[in-house]
Amino acid sequence: MKDRFFTKLDWAAFWTATVLTFAVYFYTLGPSVGLEDSGELATAAANLGVPHPPGYPFWTFCSWLFCKLFSWVTYMGHPTPAWAVSCCSAFFGALAAGCTAMLICRSGRDFVENSSLICFGGGVAGALTFALSPVEWSQSTIVEIYSLNALFLMWVFLLSYRWLRRPSDKILWLTAFVFGLGLTNYQVLLFAIVPLALVILMKNFSLFRDVFIYLMPVALTYQILQVGQLVRADYTMSSDAINKHLPLQSASVPSSTLLALAIVLVIASIVGAIILKRRGEIEKAVKCLLFCGGGGALLLLLSGFIFTSKVTWKGADLELSPLVDPLWYVAIAAAVAASVVAAALAAIKMPDDETANQKSFAERLSLQMRPEMFVAIAFAVLAVFIALSVPVAGDGGYLGPKYPWGKSTCVFIFLIALLFAMCSFTRKGLSFAVPVSALHLAAFILLSHGALNGLTHPTTWYFIWPIAWNFVVLALCWVALPNGKSVAFAALFTQLGVSFYAYMPIVSDLRNPPMNWGYPRTWEGFKHAIMRGQYEAIAFQMPKWGAILNYFEDVRVQFTDVLIPFVFVPFVLAKKVVRKENRVMFWQWMAPVLVCFLMMSILLVGLANVKGDLQDGFIQKVKFISSHAMLALWIGYGLVFAATLLSKKISHAVLAAVMIAVSFIFPLVDNYCGNYRLGVNEVAFKLGGSEQNKHTFGWQFGAYQLDGAKAIKEQITADEEPLPDPSYPPPMDKFSIFFGGTDPGRFVPTYMIYSAIFRPDVYLITQNALADDTYMSVQRDLYGDEIWIPAKEDSAEAFNIYVDEVQRGVRPANGDLKIENGRVQVTGALGVMEINGILTKMMHNHDKNRHSFYVEESYVIPWMYNYLSPHGLIMKINPSHTPYSAATAAKDNDFWDWYMRRLLADPMYRRDFAGQKSFSKLRAAIAGLYIRQGRYREGSQAFREACLLYPASPEATFRYVQECLLPFRKWTETLELMDYTDEIDPNNRRTASLRDYVNRIQALLSETERLEKLRKNKELNEFESLMLAKCYFDLGRGGEAASLVAPLVPKLKDASALKIAYTILLESRFVREGEQALDAYLKANPTGDAEAWLQLALLQHRAGRRAAAMSSFNQAVYVNSSVVERRLQKRESDLLEIYTGWARHQPRNRQRESTSVWK
Repeated sequence: MKDRFFTKLDWAAFWTATVLTFAVYFYTLGPSVGLEDSGELATAAANLGVPHPPGYPFWTFCSWLFCKLFSWVTYMGHPTPAWAVSCCSAFFGALAAGCTAMLICRSGRDFVENSSLICFGGGVAGALTFALSPVEWSQSTIVEIYSLNALFLMWVFLLSYRWLRRPSDKILWLTAFVFGLGLTNYQVLLFAIVPLALVILMKNFSLFRDVFIYLMPVALTYQILQVGQLVRADYTMSSDAINKHLPLQSASVPSSTLLALAIVLVIASIVGAIILKRRGEIEKAVKCLLFCGGGGALLLLLSGFIFTSKVTWKGADLELSPLVDPLWYVAIAAAVAASVVAAALAAIKMPDDETANQKSFAERLSLQMRPEMFVAIAFAVLAVFIALSVPVAGDGGYLGPKYPWGKSTCVFIFLIALLFAMCSFTRKGLSFAVPVSALHLAAFILLSHGALNGLTHPTTWYFIWPIAWNFVVLALCWVALPNGKSVAFAALFTQLGVSFYAYMPIVSDLRNPPMNWGYPRTWEGFKHAIMRGQYEAIAFQMPKWGAILNYFEDVRVQFTDVLIPFVFVPFVLAKKVVRKENRVMFWQWMAPVLVCFLMMSILLVGLANVKGDLQDGFIQKVKFISSHAMLALWIGYGLVFAATLLSKKISHAVLAAVMIAVSFIFPLVDNYCGNYRLGVNEVAFKLGGSEQNKHTFGWQFGAYQLDGAKAIKEQITADEEPLPDPSYPPPMDKFSIFFGGTDPGRFVPTYMIYSAIFRPDVYLITQNALADDTYMSVQRDLYGDEIWIPAKEDSAEAFNIYVDEVQRGVRPANGDLKIENGRVQVTGALGVMEINGILTKMMHNHDKNRHSFYVEESYVIPWMYNYLSPHGLIMKINPSHTPYSAATAAKDNDFWDWYMRRLLADPMYRRDFAGQKSFSKLRAAIAGLYIRQGRYREGSQAFREACLLYPASPEATFRYVQECLLPFRKWTETLELMDYTDEIDPNNRRTASLRDYVNRIQALLSETERLEKLRKNKELNEFESLMLAKCYFDLGRGGEAASLVAPLVPKLKDASALKIAYTILLESRFVREGEQALDAYLKANPTGDAEAWLQLALLQHRAGRRAAAMSSFNQAVYVNSSVVERRLQKRESDLLEIYTGWARHQPRNRQRESTSVWK
């Protein structure tokens, strides 16, 4: 019997690390809901819902099981599924530690001889080092997904090492399944494919080659789908469009049942032939392919020409219709199917000659060129010929930039050529390359002819073809590649793991859960979830040296000064400690670990755009857990190697015990004591305490908002100071509507309402997501029968109101308002918040007489200020205008004075980073209300309290400066506050700009005072008058500046002076005088400023002087066409109208040339 790969010692390391880690995690679990994403994730888990992208389906399901298992646990008399989910996090984190220990222990014994106990100790020590690092520990004691990410990564690496030492298909397939399942929880795990590929390359080049060959059609399909999803070009489009045929309104459509049967027959014939050949029944295998596979190809042809039915599409269904006659598609599919069957037949008939790799290229190629291969090539050429015969689509009057087909074609041809080059040197490889190339060449030609869409709605055949083709490729891979079975099943098991994403649309539709992010029951919502639609597009930036240094400074914090040096030990001592016969194997393993570390650290620093300040560091910290795991492996190996050198003088048992003790004790000491800096624990100051026991701030945040004084009194102990007013803050009124703004402000109440069953009568609406139709669809399902929820038409009306008011100048844009492909779009958080504000106003107007309204503010919504009054932690939106009330302000100040003392007296508060941020934000929001009401004394006091609640808060600090200090010219206090901010957060970049602003304002005030004295004495000349006007303008006194500069315009001759004059006048809305100044400027400088000509064109256009506007636009193009290009890219509606009119008046050939400005 073959020896087991993992011995009892390895399993002992696994269980020791797992149990010790879980004991620490369990003891330090949070008692209930936390802040940040805790409420959202716990609600999704407790209700089997869908959390934020990418949806975390496997995590949600596992957490739901824990919620069921611990449904009997309560907190403050209410269910506490958040604790159960935190326990699930601890469980996953402990298993990740166990996998780490087992990996170090098992691999260490391969590297170092006669050191079983040392490897056991090093394995457990390395695992504890990782498990008790601040980020991994903190994420394993709260409701979060990152401990499961760590488990997937370490599980994949453990299996990879097992395969590296003893390769087997079963381990390869299990690794692939775990990897695919892990992608549903953490898409960054995709980076691990590089070290995994390196493992395969170093162990089995032939397998690596076959994996690479399989990935070629995957890459080709991806390219086709990416291009195919671009919109149809027509005269309304401006960019990102390709020529496509108009959808057919009626056509004869093949039977979908027969099509499906035909595809199944083709795939089944290949699989059946492989099985029969393995049994030695070659003739039966050939017959299986000929009759079953050939029948499938014939059935495809018949389904398109005989078994058809007439279908008509209209309205919205037109998007589901084909672009050309379906017979074209069926004919190509039948030809490709025939090529697939013939190629498989050639592969089946070809003898399995193990010596083929020793033959020359010509000999190998001649072995593959059997009669069946020529048939496959013939059908492949036929498929391409049919695709070339499809009519080419017109441009529909599109004048935008043409899609760069040349670039796509070069990439496509390169991939096809590479596929043939690799397959030509591979036994039976042409049986894979020929049909694969046929399909992709035909699809690419259809795409270029405008006859193919990309990944579309699942009800369309465009969606089905890549799925069906996937299984055909897997079957071809199995039959045609030397390691085909290994590769095909590895790919299949990866896909099975990823297929857990199907959970999301199922539960979204069947359960209608309260946490149903993105509404994935719809196709658009599902794409939004798995493609992380709520996040900004990832753009790699070469990481700066400072960002890299910040990363390594964080690493020092993670692993303590005592343990971090051991990272370098395995590299330094490898030659001395590792057995000579195992050194190659050692470096074969260290290379993938190093690559993974670089991918998960340096590359991720560039992708995450790390800024380095405290706030960004706290947000970004979780992204680097994977790199911490690699460092923990090296620390474990370093401890093993160092202990091996000491083992001649010290017993192995003592060394193992010391390693485990050090790695267990030092992280604990560092968490609770650490290196003190600025009078606080450095770890807790930068990251918050890793422990969460006795951290009740999430419950306080939610319960005190919803139930006010009643909930507070339930938590106050007998030895605590009582509330100053036992009835303040009052609970929310029954059936209130609550606008949650910040992440905890919307997530924690959601948890309280739906999972803790605490005030289930309250309606929770996310303040920042009302403009998102997928979110509103969820709210309509939840609340549509009980309160007024904006319909799609209402959202469209709000959008139109915003656009109209921005264009009329009565509302600030606060974002980019641009036209894309005939549609007006708003980008930027503040711009979207303007629309959210309109929608919240609609809701308030509809329901203010039936429901009370409350808000936990994230972004300011200006209309609310006239209706707001303080209400404990949050604010109440009253039914009518509500002036400042001294009595309410006194209650508010007394309450916050008491609550501040209570929070600051709690030793856990300063160890809770998220708690400090959240409560500081709450107080700053109320401070903003006081400032808006003109109550600067109360506002200043509230802002100071917000700063005390979280001294490193950039929001409280900068709002205090901007709203309280700068308006009263308190320059010294401002600069002192900036000095303090720099001291506690030296990487905060905003302080430098604010410091520059203060210095500039001081200089402006000094210059203004000097010039005003000259003006008072009537000693100002024209230039000094202009400078005084500019000072006024820079200080925000636009009216005074314009009044002073308007009389000067006729006297000004210098172009630079006229530019200052027209800028001041136009920005101050002195349009007539501004146009006169602009006209004078352009007469003085006719060929030097294209922006000025565009400005004049806009003024003339808005005044109805269209011909003059086009003339000015033409001059701008003449002066500098690149400036015009950049402005047109911003999609300003008025400028686009001018451009359209100008382009129509150009000759046709000039129109084509003029489209360059759209690029």
